[in-house]
Amino acid sequence: MRVYEKIGKDGEEFAIGQLFRFANAGITGSLDGTDGTTKVIKIDDSPDSLVNKTVNAYFYKDGKYSRILKQTAPTEFTNDIESFTDSDVEYWKGRAEKYYLDYVADKDSEERTVQTPIGSVSVDSNLTDFKTMTEDTSEPSTSSNDAEIPF
Repeated sequence: MRVYEKIGKDGEEFAIGQLFRFANAGITGSLDGTDGTTKVIKIDDSPDSLVNKTVNAYFYKDGKYSRILKQTAPTEFTNDIESFTDSDVEYWKGRAEKYYLDYVADKDSEERTVQTPIGSVSVDSNLTDFKTMTEDTSEPSTSSNDAEIPF
């Protein structure tokens, strides 16, 4: 999955931060904000912080390859800063699916396939399937470490 930095109007990065937020990863501390109603969090945004963390990810077919949408949805959890309930998770899944339909989907194609690259499981559907993604710790299926990435 590739997530690129996006800077909001307030000058703060939000795309990578949202991935860490939804994965409940890297939070090392928090302070009350200056207005008393918000919290300022300190995040370790090293890739190691994401190891063994879980997010809901939307997989879609793009030509002969499967891709993962850059928008994710959280799983249910509670930490010192916030909590996500089942209804929150459904809301964020809906936001990601809307993004897919509005900006990514090929409007001319009637059939779309949702697949998961974890193990050998694949699911066919019509744009409605999210998969919970965790780190795949199985050995690569190729015998060479220099195989090219398909995109």
